[in-house]
Amino acid sequence: MAAQLLEPKLSGFREIARNVLLRDELAQGYHLVREALRAMEEGSDGLVRKVQLVGQSIYSDDLGTDADFWRSCAQDRGDGYRNKVNRHNASWFEADPGKDADLRAVDRVSLEWDQGGRGGVKELMPNG
Repeated sequence: MAAQLLEPKLSGFREIARNVLLRDELAQGYHLVREALRAMEEGSDGLVRKVQLVGQSIYSDDLGTDADFWRSCAQDRGDGYRNKVNRHNASWFEADPGKDADLRAVDRVSLEWDQGGRGGVKELMPNG
């Protein structure tokens, strides 16, 4: 999910960087553009890894304590078991506990992006 959200922004940034690198009159800024692109790509990769860990933590905590969810899964047996459990999972994420976990995950991703994702590029700029 995080990679899907970040990729369009990163692609747009890459396109802008390529356009700048093709303009001879902007040659003095080539190094800064390359460093900014590197920082964005590294920041995005790091953010995706953090988001995966945050998601695992948030969702596993909430799912681990949802007795109704586990009871529903335990009651299903026989043919189509995997599909039934997948439906329980999808329903959980659409219900209030899943939505609350989603909001916490989005908040954490925003915080991580502010602290690390954009921070790498900000550090390249004068005055911060």
